[in-house]
Amino acid sequence: VVTQKLLGNVLKNLYRVHPEYVDDELIDSFYYPAKDAGSVEALSQIYTNDPGRSPAEIHGEYDGTTLKHVPIHLIWGDEDTVTPLAGGVGQFYIKRAEAWERLHESGAWKQTKSEERELMASMSVIPGGHVPFDDNPQDSNVSMLKWMKVVRSRSSRTANSRQSFGTSEGDKSSSEDETETARGQEAKVTAKAEEEARIATEKAAAEAFFKEDARIAAEKVAAAA
Repeated sequence: VVTQKLLGNVLKNLYRVHPEYVDDELIDSFYYPAKDAGSVEALSQIYTNDPGRSPAEIHGEYDGTTLKHVPIHLIWGDEDTVTPLAGGVGQFYIKRAEAWERLHESGAWKQTKSEERELMASMSVIPGGHVPFDDNPQDSNVSMLKWMKVVRSRSSRTANSRQSFGTSEGDKSSSEDETETARGQEAKVTAKAEEEARIATEKAAAEAFFKEDARIAAEKVAAAA
C-alpha cells in the first residue's frame, strides 16, 4: 500500500539538490490521482507494455526530413537514478553531444546526412536528479537561456544571409546603371565581411559553451564508472 509518507520519500530521491521542494502539494499531486479507479492498471502498463522505440531509432527517422535540422539541447541531472548518464540513453546522447563538438570545432559544416543530425545535439550536465528543471531551476534556466541565445544567433545569421545574398537574377537584370551596380556589389562585399566576422565571434562563444558542457558530462560518467 502506497502511503503519502512513502511517496514523499520516493520523490525526495528524485530531488537531489532541493529535497525540501517535495512538499505536501507535490506529494498530493501524485498521491490522489493514484487513488482513482484504473490507476493501478495504468501504472503496471508502464512496466509491462512494449517500451517502444529507442532514441537511436527515433532519431534515425529524422533523416530525410526537416526535423534533422531541429536543434536539441539536453539538461541532465548528474545524480539521475532513473535515467542515469552511464545508462544506454545517457550514453547515446553523450555521444551525440561529443559528435556535435567535434564537427563544430573542425568547422566541417557540410557533412553527410547522418552527421548533420549529430550537428544539432548538445548537452548540459547540472547538479540534480531526474527532474532537474524542478529540482534545480536556477542552473536549468541558465543552461536553457545560454542555449537559446546560440540558437537564436544561428537563426538570425541564416535569415540575414538569405536577405543579403538572395537577390534573384530578375532583380540583377533591372535597369540599374553601372555605377549603382558597382555600389551594390561593394555593399555586398562589405556586408559579407562583417557577417563572417560576426559568425566567427559567435562560433567561438558557442564552442566554449558546449565544449565545457561535454567535458563536464565526460567527467561525471568517468566518476560514476
